[in-house]
Amino acid sequence: MLDNLDQHFVQSKLRYVSLLKSNQKLVDRPYDFNFIGALSEQQGKFNIIEPPLYKLYRYLLDLLNEKEDVDFITYESLFFELVPSISDEDKKILFTSGLDFINRQVNKGNDDFSSCGLKWYKYGLNNGLLVNNSKMNQLTFHTIVEYGCRENEMKWTNLFISSYRSFLDPEKEEEIVNKSLALIYIAQNEFDKALSILNHYTIHDIDQPKTRFNIIRSLFELFLINNEYYNLLLAKIHAFEVFISRNTFFNENVLMSYLNSIRLIRGLANRIVKKESRTKIKKWFVRHTDSDVDIVSLNWLSEKIKAY
Repeated sequence: MLDNLDQHFVQSKLRYVSLLKSNQKLVDRPYDFNFIGALSEQQGKFNIIEPPLYKLYRYLLDLLNEKEDVDFITYESLFFELVPSISDEDKKILFTSGLDFINRQVNKGNDDFSSCGLKWYKYGLNNGLLVNNSKMNQLTFHTIVEYGCRENEMKWTNLFISSYRSFLDPEKEEEIVNKSLALIYIAQNEFDKALSILNHYTIHDIDQPKTRFNIIRSLFELFLINNEYYNLLLAKIHAFEVFISRNTFFNENVLMSYLNSIRLIRGLANRIVKKESRTKIKKWFVRHTDSDVDIVSLNWLSEKIKAY
């Protein structure tokens, strides 16, 4: 009986710590996790921390700490193996935290996680993990659309928008759907249409990084066609830099990959305006991306320079 109580206590604490740790990855608020250190010291001394669910939570905490030797595929496999037998509470925490890890990898420029992200979102939709009290938040809605566009599943993405728009806040539904359509326009290279939507609405706090970046991305695409967009592009990049410098909400690491990306875009734009040779520009790009620095949408930028 005592072992069962110990297991219940440990797993309850792991749930709580996992939620706090996930929150810390997004917002600029540190937490101390003395419990994890104490638990690690006791590992192997007792039989209270051997259940598969505990193993999955420990794996999750390694993911949240982004340890170099952690394999997400193993976490994913174990999660889907245990899903039928775990509580709804654990399922929700482990699913959401795993999804947060995927999103962080993509936001850092690791586009290899893009297809995995769409797979997880589809699972969440099919199993009721992304709608609470018949509501879906706008960040989730936009992110699903973004993954659908990334993976070029336009038919599925449009079907998602029409099927799930009714779960949005009625007062914001039109705005959220229109901003989602802007992402589709970007994927279809209709950048003027995308900008007309993105510039029409106020940028809310939680939308700031992605919306600002999508505006800059669209302007850079137009700049590659017509250099007259140069000054406007640089103005938007500067405004994003100012936002990042004044940020008190997002974790610094969340914004650093955006900062690296927009500075790279500015460097490319400057060299193109100065009419440097294509060979020289491409060599400069390789030098500035041939490292472990996180860069949002690196694959997209690489394709642009490859085709330039």
